[in-house]
Amino acid sequence: MDLIARLTEWEAGLVGVKSFNPVSAFNAARTLVPSSQPSELEALMRGIAERFPRNPFYKKYGLFVSAAVDTMLRTAETIVVPLRIIDQTLQAKETLKLRDIYGGLTTLDYLGFRNRRERIVYDGDAGDRFCFEAGNGSTADSPSTVALTGDAGAAAGAHQRANSTIIILGNAGNRLNEHQLDGVTYVGGDAGIRVNHLKVGGFTYVNGSVKRLAAKDMSGGGLVVSGSVGPNWASGLKGIAEVCICGKAAQYEADRPGGTIHVGTQMPPWAHDLSQKYMDEVTHLDLQGFTRYVA
Repeated sequence: MDLIARLTEWEAGLVGVKSFNPVSAFNAARTLVPSSQPSELEALMRGIAERFPRNPFYKKYGLFVSAAVDTMLRTAETIVVPLRIIDQTLQAKETLKLRDIYGGLTTLDYLGFRNRRERIVYDGDAGDRFCFEAGNGSTADSPSTVALTGDAGAAAGAHQRANSTIIILGNAGNRLNEHQLDGVTYVGGDAGIRVNHLKVGGFTYVNGSVKRLAAKDMSGGGLVVSGSVGPNWASGLKGIAEVCICGKAAQYEADRPGGTIHVGTQMPPWAHDLSQKYMDEVTHLDLQGFTRYVA
């Protein structure tokens, strides 16, 4: 059966579908093409994508096929799906087992993507760009709070905006809160390199340690690290940025044109107040009313 015939067969079961749905498309493709033939699977997915109108999301962040299927074909375990697409497909379900939907593909990227006002808890780990661009930038709206019980991949909380709280109870990967504009992020474990790189606002609390390059080129906001930090931290720190390291700190770069740093277990008042406030929020987080997902 050729590609067009398969597409026609697949479309026959889509009465009422008006836009490209990556969840349905991916599942349909998996049933139509054996996973042992990745080139045919890719061709089918690209064909499906061309036959349906695309959401503006794909225009900005890359077509679903190139972002998700190409990644899947390279790693055989990762698929990129923004949470909003999942919500639109299964919004009536309170508990969503993502690994069941994606047939064993368990590491999802973009969970919590652009979360504006939802209150969500994910049980499990997340892939890269967890809560990417979370927050609505306005305190007049309902707050966005997203909690993750496991680990997060790279670029968690990148481009975070105002009126949002991100809670990662496990570890975070590299580039945590990169380009953070506002909002609050808490990490219960360790973080990788470049935490708060190019940050201009907001607050980040890392309960563990940071490998290296923490607060590189950071110009605003606050960072508190309860554990130790590796070399080259505060490199390029400037403006009104404030960094507090409670554990052991490696020698920081000499090219620090500004900002405020503090090393030692005795926190300065600003760090103590913020830490107390948000640690309390994490400890007494009320999950009532949160939508719960099982990743």
